[in-house]
Amino acid sequence: MIDCNQASELISAYVDDELDDDEEALLAEHLYLCPDCREMLDYERDAKEIVRRRHVQVRSPANVRSAIVDGIARASDRPFDCRARPPVVALLKPLLMPLVMILALLMGVLLAAMAVRDRLRPAEAVGTPQHREARTESAPPEAAPEPY
Repeated sequence: MIDCNQASELISAYVDDELDDDEEALLAEHLYLCPDCREMLDYERDAKEIVRRRHVQVRSPANVRSAIVDGIARASDRPFDCRARPPVVALLKPLLMPLVMILALLMGVLLAAMAVRDRLRPAEAVGTPQHREARTESAPPEAAPEPY
């Protein structure tokens, strides 16, 4: 026996006649006992019927289709293949702007951090040779390591 969640997944496939015999039997058993799922089945059937009635498929004449394909081929100076995959650049193009924005943001954060760091220490502490000498002269002597 299946529950309503499992039945709801099978109902659409049932309406489209895509269930195997075992799945159809499980769904039929559940629908016999569950009025809510029977209502869902009726809704799915009605929706499919509305779509079927309103869907009009129009096939364009062959000469129109060939004129379109020929026009595309002339515009691109190469034969048109509707199955051709787009180049990698075309696939990456939508990602380019977000990447540039992220890099700009990171650069801004890095520059701001450097500015804050420089404001917090005196100008002579930037790494000038005089500062290095002053630092080594004022440093306490290192203690000799103790023998073992």
